[in-house]
Amino acid sequence: MMQLQTGHAGGGVGVREGGVFGRLLLYGYIFYVIYAPPLPIGGEFLRVMVLMAVPPLVFLGAAVSGARSAPGADLLRGRSVSAFLIATLFGALYVAIVVTATAAVSGLEETRLVQNFLPGLVVINAAVIVGVLNKTGHSRWGSFEVLLWMGAFQGMFSIAGALIESIHDVSRSLYAASGGANEYVAANRVYGVSTDFTYGTPIYHGIVAAVAIWYVITERKTRYVIPALLMVASSSLNARTGVLVFCGMLIIFAILYYIQRVNFVGVMSVVLAGLGAGYIAIELLREYVPAVYASYEALVKDTENLLYLDQYTGNYSVLIPEIKRIPEGLGLIFGEGKRLYSLGAGERTDIGFTNDLFLGGLVYVVPVYVCFMLFLLTKGTSGRILGISLVFAATVATIKGEMLHNASILFAFAIVKLLEQQALEPAPIDSDRLRVVRGNTVVYARSVRR
Repeated sequence: MMQLQTGHAGGGVGVREGGVFGRLLLYGYIFYVIYAPPLPIGGEFLRVMVLMAVPPLVFLGAAVSGARSAPGADLLRGRSVSAFLIATLFGALYVAIVVTATAAVSGLEETRLVQNFLPGLVVINAAVIVGVLNKTGHSRWGSFEVLLWMGAFQGMFSIAGALIESIHDVSRSLYAASGGANEYVAANRVYGVSTDFTYGTPIYHGIVAAVAIWYVITERKTRYVIPALLMVASSSLNARTGVLVFCGMLIIFAILYYIQRVNFVGVMSVVLAGLGAGYIAIELLREYVPAVYASYEALVKDTENLLYLDQYTGNYSVLIPEIKRIPEGLGLIFGEGKRLYSLGAGERTDIGFTNDLFLGGLVYVVPVYVCFMLFLLTKGTSGRILGISLVFAATVATIKGEMLHNASILFAFAIVKLLEQQALEPAPIDSDRLRVVRGNTVVYARSVRR
């Protein structure tokens, strides 16, 4: 006798494995990996502890249960993923050796071994998340929608904070609990539920929102528009960089996708829609969040000074000279074992590429950065266009901060690429349960013994 069960292919919640509590635990784990709001226990290293602990537990559970493979294990065996993991491990060990050889080291933390293997930890966790989502009945689109609705919640919370002071106070308390001490930032930005309000989270939202619009263009996923706009709203309230990433990725999509199809109407439609949305957003900021609007106005003025007057003003007065800084002599090749980020005023910089170059030189930067870019450019279901836009986002992120040490940004890259890779893999055949997709409905047929 055959018993039929039905579910929706794109609905995000499946019926195959795990109860309500298990799904909530999974969603909580994903939310924490992305946003890491400060908790009463564990402190600032809790997220790293979670990233280190969860994959071994999942792999152990799969081994004990007799599963053929652990969730996400197939994704980790991909060539580009494996190469990046090996490069990251090599880089972490190399930097630890350089730091130990060039400075007095009193503990493991000072070697930056764990910090420099963070990209590997994030990719492994992202693979586990994709695998577990798949095993709990989430389709490719259902998995991506989990990220979208979490981002939509952040957008709604951020907008509410911009309008209601008591809600903004909740975000301020999270900012303070995570070590934030900038009074101007606390007063005029910091919206949502997060730890990294002004760097990691806005860029994460910009990347995922842009990918959502890409799927609107290529897969007709029109329901992604509203959550994508809510994520952009959160980015715009917290930091300009996330908006820059979103707009830049959209421009790349429009140029590479529509022009290669000789579809100039499509290009103009995307450009005009983007300009219209931007104008509306600017007017809303001017009316309801004037301090945030002033920061965008200052950026426009500083950019005009740079382009038309060749003058470095505002952030450019610091950014341009810092970009030009490189180690001298053998330090350029082997590194100097130090981060400029941790030095005093006049010496420090938060440009990720510059810090990595001083830390481990070209010996560290070349294999890690090249393998990371190859991972992003790996052909998925979307071809190369999505990968090129992600490389742009990574470039902006590493100029703005230490991208390779930021779990939120790394997770955006990893989850998007791994979901694309998973979509290329043939679905495994379950001898006990046949999974048939008809339209948007998934039909499971399970053999039942009397």
